[in-house]
Amino acid sequence: MSCAATSTRMAPSTAQACKPLQRHSFLSGTRLTRTSPVVVRNRGRRDLCVNAKIGFDVYQFEGLVDPEVGFFWTSVVLSATLVSFLGTFAMSPYLSKVLKEPDSWREIYPKLIERGTQSLEPELVAKKLNKGIILLDVSMANSSMKVDGSVQIPLYQPIEGWSIPKTMRRAGFAAFGVEGTELNPAWLEQVEATIPKDKEIYVVDTNGGSLESKKGLEFGTQSRSLKAVYRMQNAGFKNVNHVKGGLRQWARDELPVEFSEDSGAFSLPF
Repeated sequence: MSCAATSTRMAPSTAQACKPLQRHSFLSGTRLTRTSPVVVRNRGRRDLCVNAKIGFDVYQFEGLVDPEVGFFWTSVVLSATLVSFLGTFAMSPYLSKVLKEPDSWREIYPKLIERGTQSLEPELVAKKLNKGIILLDVSMANSSMKVDGSVQIPLYQPIEGWSIPKTMRRAGFAAFGVEGTELNPAWLEQVEATIPKDKEIYVVDTNGGSLESKKGLEFGTQSRSLKAVYRMQNAGFKNVNHVKGGLRQWARDELPVEFSEDSGAFSLPF
């Protein structure tokens, strides 16, 4: 029985007839000649004899993959990955600048705690809806969840324009595989024109975040709603509070919520 170019199970005596490995590679110490049949261990089972493709330890089983095509596309993918990694590494100092906001979360969090900001469970907030409070939703405009009667004023919006800083910001978000966003420059103006400052206000977004400090999360969990609370407090709103867990927790608690057919793209809380 010839062991060349076959993937059938073989007896140990037959497997030993296969030609030994000939060279070493920089990847795992094994470089295989283009048509050299080699023994491949099958996790404790009998050995397999296969034809191996040269370079990268990519075994090409005869009849399944064209060796030339497989080698070409493997090289392309590895090269593209390397270029992407090096590009991201080189651009990281610039990306950190374009992603930075006027106030960092580590500056915001102590202020929220110092001001005694309340963070209530959705169930408690839902009970207040018919008592004159205002539920301000600062989620993205394309959010898939809404609470009937809430006021929607998105704190963030999709990036507009193609200036160099905005293009770099898009690239920064693309590295995370999420939608690129930026602060809504007219947000505070829109809020002040819509909501009286003497009202009892609860701010919600999709994910909610948390002010709870615990091991590994010394500064809680940042969110758009908490950032919105901070900005409203700075603008003179005296009774502005936070909805813990956001609309996701609202839905998990089986409270009334409207779902749209088109769900919004996932994005980071900044």
